[in-house]
Amino acid sequence: MRWIGALIALLALGIATAAAQALSPAQVTSGPRDVVLKTMEQQIDPKITALLVIDMQNDYVSDNGKMAKIPGFNVKVIQAAVPAMNNLIEEARKAGVLVVWVRQTHLFKDSLPNYLASSVNANRVKDFKETDFIVQGDTSGADYYDKMVKRLPSEIEVIKHTYDGFTNTTLDTYLRAHGIKTIMSIGTVTNVCVGSTATHGWFLGYYSLLPTDAVASNDPTAQAAYLKNHSIFFGYTPTNEQIVSVWKKYASH
Repeated sequence: MRWIGALIALLALGIATAAAQALSPAQVTSGPRDVVLKTMEQQIDPKITALLVIDMQNDYVSDNGKMAKIPGFNVKVIQAAVPAMNNLIEEARKAGVLVVWVRQTHLFKDSLPNYLASSVNANRVKDFKETDFIVQGDTSGADYYDKMVKRLPSEIEVIKHTYDGFTNTTLDTYLRAHGIKTIMSIGTVTNVCVGSTATHGWFLGYYSLLPTDAVASNDPTAQAAYLKNHSIFFGYTPTNEQIVSVWKKYASH
């Protein structure tokens, strides 16, 4: 009787193998492809989108901040983008989009050696002291720029200690807990902290958009190059008007 059991097992294996071979390539790959959100309209559905407000702090934006004292760093360019950032935050709230504030703070004990080395170069000082840090600890330089709209009590704040908002923070966990699939990063500086966060988010599996009106850099050439690169390899780079138009369509349905 054992040979009958073995024969049945062989027949079952043959049937399973034949069924697998009968699947066309389209059938095999249709699962993942069915869930791809290809258009910007699909990707920025308010139910699955988070707006990340990155590093809009005094030391980066204010005339009295530390960056304003670095030769060649033009905070006026960043200040000029604040109304567009505020507008997008307000529109996101109206649409029911999750708003997350990402704020950077620095102390020696929070900083990795490679980041300290970059800070020395960025500040152009030979003897780098903790007080030379931009957005140091709990100083006023680390506070939000006063012309930004105020963060609502219901809006979470994520503290980071490097350029990227995901590295060694709870941002990814928080977004996934809220069912977020798309991140829209605004703030400053486009080609450093904003871009680092937007790109890392993409590698984590999020659709990643950079609104061109609501990001800012003191270097227009670097910003233009970064936005172009993002649009080719990572995600959409729409205007505020294009984004809000889509959100209003969702609201009318």
